[in-house]
Amino acid sequence: MIDFSWLELTSVEWLLIVTVILLAGLNIMSLRRLSALESKLLKVQVSAHREIKMVNQGAIGIGRRFAVIEKNLKKSQNVARFEAPLVKEKKDKAFKEVVQSIKPSRPEPTVSAAKPRSGHSTRAEQALSSWINDHQTA
Repeated sequence: MIDFSWLELTSVEWLLIVTVILLAGLNIMSLRRLSALESKLLKVQVSAHREIKMVNQGAIGIGRRFAVIEKNLKKSQNVARFEAPLVKEKKDKAFKEVVQSIKPSRPEPTVSAAKPRSGHSTRAEQALSSWINDHQTA
């Protein structure tokens, strides 16, 4: 027994006092670590929220751009016009006119068309029809 003039404590009591003081210190250190982890979690959460918001806004912007492009493509004035086939057709007509003026016009022989099989006149049409039937979506 340790004897103080005003306080008498046994060794077990001293051991309990020291244990309580150490546990209080451990509790204070744990609370500091916990508050540091909470602040770190808040920072990570805020940065993740900002990143997700930016990604979503980017996706929305891309979607709007695609909608505008699709809208413009549906308008006939924005569709590309190919003048080369029209020029070729004009040249072909002019050439035929010149040929017709040189040669006397004879009736062109007509070829009798074979009866279409199952509603299609050529093998290509039949193949296309069978492919379309195979790949139709419900």
